Amino acid sequence: MEGALVLPMFLSFLFALLIMTRIAMIATALHMATAETVKTVSAHLYPVAKLASAADDAWKQRIPESLQPYLQLLPDWQNLAQPLLCKALTPLVGSFADQRVLKKSNLVVTQVILPGTGHTDEPFFGIEVEYVFTLPVPFVHKQIKLKSAAMERAWIGDSPG
Repeated sequence: MEGALVLPMFLSFLFALLIMTRIAMIATALHMATAETVKTVSAHLYPVAKLASAADDAWKQRIPESLQPYLQLLPDWQNLAQPLLCKALTPLVGSFADQRVLKKSNLVVTQVILPGTGHTDEPFFGIEVEYVFTLPVPFVHKQIKLKSAAMERAWIGDSPG
């Protein structure tokens, strides 16, 4: 066979293998950073849950009795705070990321799952993280979004199970 035909195909195969290895390294590092963040936050969630519960109770006690039925019409605060929680947890995930593999600027927390407030039947904390990887291929400007999610049981006090 002609070397001019085989060599480009062999180099393309080798380059594709290197890119797949790099993607596997990034996916592993992303999962490790996500899991470590969730473990750390879950371990320290009890004092935060106590403060949030006390603040919620104090806030509801200040509302007059005549307005109490209208509290159900208010939107859930967790849905309103979702973008703020995502933005606040992104640097924390970046601190657990392997700096040799992941760039902090490409990490974004896309979803935060908080333990059920008011009802303790869902005592789980979780996050979903997205990492944007640009393929290092000449003349091809493609980006791959790698996602990782982790969920951990949070100790938030008197919860069943």
